[in-house]
Amino acid sequence: MIVDDHIAPNLINSSVWAKMFYFLYRIFVAKFLSNQTDIFIPVTESVKNVMTQVYGLSGTFRVIEHGADQKIFYPSKQLRQNFRFKHKIDAKEFVLAYTGKIMEEKKVHLLIEAFFELRRTYLDIKLFIVGFSDPHYIERLRNRCSVYQIDSSVIFADPVENSALGEVYNGVDLVVWPEGVTMSSLEAAMCGVPSVMRNLDDEIK
Repeated sequence: MIVDDHIAPNLINSSVWAKMFYFLYRIFVAKFLSNQTDIFIPVTESVKNVMTQVYGLSGTFRVIEHGADQKIFYPSKQLRQNFRFKHKIDAKEFVLAYTGKIMEEKKVHLLIEAFFELRRTYLDIKLFIVGFSDPHYIERLRNRCSVYQIDSSVIFADPVENSALGEVYNGVDLVVWPEGVTMSSLEAAMCGVPSVMRNLDDEIK
């Protein structure tokens, strides 16, 4: 059996209930799982530390870091044109984007707030949001855009497969992830697009 884990140290719940859960996990689950597992594959050294120190796992560990598919993520003027034509975005407009899970933990609402402030000064900008969403949360985001009267400048797109994100990254000018570091930034960078993220040392490592 192979076990993969990519939770970052800063995402570990530190509440009393969580500490009790991990304590019981180490007693009743960790030993069994360690004995039944051929290899554990953390994606960073910090994740390995979580697996050993928080989960209490032991055995063979092999760190395999994330990568990005060069056949999907690469700079392309054609993909940029395709994206902007599909979403009716003018070539001169500056587009910010968010990709990933749309839920409160990801703090996409902060991006909405920031975009609202930017719109006070810059009119030729748009915000593109794509990913699988919490229905209640995304409805709140839509309502907030309506209250701020920026709904015509914010595009909520249907979820797409990872293979389609190359077109998204080529089509936008800046990608923003308000909460934490994401490996999607590597995919965006391979398309030549800069990104803005919260600075979290543990995740960067």
